[in-house]
Amino acid sequence: MPPDSTSAPNSASGTDLILAPDSWARPLDWLPVLSAYIAAVAPERAVTLYLDGRAADVESATLRAIVTRACDYLSEGVEFASVVLLDGTVDVPAGAEPLGEPAELAERLSLPLPLPVLGEDPVEIVRRATWAKALVDAIQADLDKAAFEAAPRVPLEGMPLVTVRIPTYGSADLLVDRAIPSVLSGVYPNVEVLVCSDGPQPHARAAVEAVGDRRVRYLELEQRPVYPSRPSAFWQTAGTYATNRLLDEARGALIAPLDHDDAFTDDHIHLLLEVLRQGAGDFAFGQAMTEDRNGAWHLLGRAPLTHGYIVHASVMYSRRLAHMRYDPHAWLREEPGDWNLWRRMRDTGAVIHHLPRPVAVHFKEGSSVADREPDQGALAQATAADILDTSARELLTVFARPRRARAPTPAPTPAPTPAPTPAPVRTSTRPGSTSGAAPHEGGKREFGASRTPNGIGASQFHGLALLDTHFPLELSGFRWHEAKAMLALVPEMAFFSAAPTGESWTRPVHPLADFPLLAGGLGITDVYCVFLNFTVSLLGLQGHPGAATCGGIPPDMGIGRVLRERGIRLHSTLYPGGGLVTGTDPELLRAVAARCETVFTNASEVEAAVTKAIRMPGPMATDFYTFEPRPRRQPFRLVFAADNRPRKGLDTALAAHALLDGRFHLDIAGPNEGYLKGVQQDRITFHGILEPARLRELYWTADAFVSPVRPEGPDGRPGEVGLIDGFPTSTACEALASGCALISSNPRGDDWILTAGRHYLEVGMDDPVALAEAIDLLERDRNLRDSIAERGAARIRAAMDVRTVTRAKLDAMGIVAHNV
Repeated sequence: MPPDSTSAPNSASGTDLILAPDSWARPLDWLPVLSAYIAAVAPERAVTLYLDGRAADVESATLRAIVTRACDYLSEGVEFASVVLLDGTVDVPAGAEPLGEPAELAERLSLPLPLPVLGEDPVEIVRRATWAKALVDAIQADLDKAAFEAAPRVPLEGMPLVTVRIPTYGSADLLVDRAIPSVLSGVYPNVEVLVCSDGPQPHARAAVEAVGDRRVRYLELEQRPVYPSRPSAFWQTAGTYATNRLLDEARGALIAPLDHDDAFTDDHIHLLLEVLRQGAGDFAFGQAMTEDRNGAWHLLGRAPLTHGYIVHASVMYSRRLAHMRYDPHAWLREEPGDWNLWRRMRDTGAVIHHLPRPVAVHFKEGSSVADREPDQGALAQATAADILDTSARELLTVFARPRRARAPTPAPTPAPTPAPTPAPVRTSTRPGSTSGAAPHEGGKREFGASRTPNGIGASQFHGLALLDTHFPLELSGFRWHEAKAMLALVPEMAFFSAAPTGESWTRPVHPLADFPLLAGGLGITDVYCVFLNFTVSLLGLQGHPGAATCGGIPPDMGIGRVLRERGIRLHSTLYPGGGLVTGTDPELLRAVAARCETVFTNASEVEAAVTKAIRMPGPMATDFYTFEPRPRRQPFRLVFAADNRPRKGLDTALAAHALLDGRFHLDIAGPNEGYLKGVQQDRITFHGILEPARLRELYWTADAFVSPVRPEGPDGRPGEVGLIDGFPTSTACEALASGCALISSNPRGDDWILTAGRHYLEVGMDDPVALAEAIDLLERDRNLRDSIAERGAARIRAAMDVRTVTRAKLDAMGIVAHNV
């Protein structure tokens, strides 16, 4: 239930507490008390915590969003005591007792002391800090986005002031001989160059002041901040505090970052300013001439914004983003501080443009830190020590619900109906449930309920973890929707990603590299993953003779030994793609299956090799891709949506469209610019890559979806030669569920989901004439178009609904899901 501040509080008999932090914009000012309350106060107690947001330093809707997010995250789907947000003009309940620290909460409510506190276990320290950071980051993302959307667009007429900010520490030679001159000698004169030392440095002050240009100003921190000692963590965030001080002092309408040993090109500011002007943008980045460690040079920078393909000195952004600061704890996400900031700026919705021209020179950095990193066995201790020794320690003030051994609980009973009050931010609808679980009869695990044999002893948490290469990633399609459905059914599952994307997610997403450290502390008993190449990597089977027939295998993720030693069960879905082609060695498939508890597939080659494989369709978010009937209209609109792999058959679709007349229009979505050269485009609209919501809207405007797929030929990418996509493809399913009629080839000869002539029209591969005839038939016979579209959409909803498929997978894995 959302917060309601329209009525005055009507305090029932009990204890009223109030939290009024100095700043709601700083999450760690209020999360410790709120988290301690949710973790330690029993929901049946007559206690209400009022969060006083009446004079908050953030806008009301944003305040409600961040408090709701915090309560959802901290409670982990379990009922908690009443929380009320006061964000209107109502009075605080008479006698409400103010809180500032968790210890005051314990004292007021006579909670058992000590409150849940951190032990000395380094694995637990790392787990707790990363768990808290995920929440802090999500709240900060909400705050940043709201501030960005509220900020006015910056006028860029004339010659706006540009702030070039340069943090420094150590030698000042390259700073005054290279970095500063590259700015002052540029063609754009209206700049302020701010230099800040990351601690007192008289020699740096003297060197900068000797430059003798009024546009240059020197600052320094009073003392050197404490950074993590682990080499990679230090490298990722060194200079953060000095840089943030520079941003506090910046006066420019635009901000241009520069490191003290790099350089701008003469036209750096001019070029990026023009890009922002012409595109009404907020953020622009170009290319950098980059020196490798071996002394070679290459050009670095490409669209879209991608980690590893952008450097500090190639960026310029407007004051709409100037409220955002570098994160001194980005190392806990294994992200360099600059990339962390650029990613977060992207996530605000900022308009980003890329200029494919060099605008900076990025010289080689110091020696690699890789050979100085602690080994895997010492990594937890080194990381925990850095957490305790730096400002990251503050993350440990956020309390977590107990997750490990806990006392037995009686059978759930309904919670008492509370007295009328302003609506709480959130209370769970699962009264009596806990975040623990115990083994359940039949080999299944029951999540969200505590149980012990004969009611004696303590139950142990059993947990499911989802592992992925990139997560959360909405553009991953069925994987994204399946993860959401799994979380709804198993609210306490954990998430790990080899490359966390930074997109919003309601649970922490841990680096996959931390799985060996966190598996025990999180109580993980089962893991789930998708695709053959990723599963091979997780199991450490890269050396298997058949691995050469599986494309795109990532480096060994280093968790195979942990899975074996801890008896963690691995469940994998092997759909076509992800390294699985028709020529994949059956012995590799059998080796993978022998190490998996469960194997799901819709590929005949897997079913032939693995006797225990369970046939399972690809899941579809049928609520998202809602069916809409089509009006009779002209032109008849066709849509093709896929990536630029030859097997998708865009060349066939274009050839068929060329055979048709002006009654037909073709919309193309995906990175397929290369196919459009020399094509008559007066009846074609190219949309590029579309976000899921925009792609859905495109489907709703289309009458038919064309999918002339075929096996990947000899010119395909490594590991994809011979690949035949599943039938129907994911995008075809989405379009069909949205109301498009499907016209498709069927290279697998698969009639398991769809039947030709009833649910779709089938055409042969590489046959543009047959495809054009099928399209023309649907345009002339709209009743046929409507009937196969409606039957096809109904079949997709019946066979592939993500909730149905996900529940079936969990049941096959032996995991009892919540009834939601």
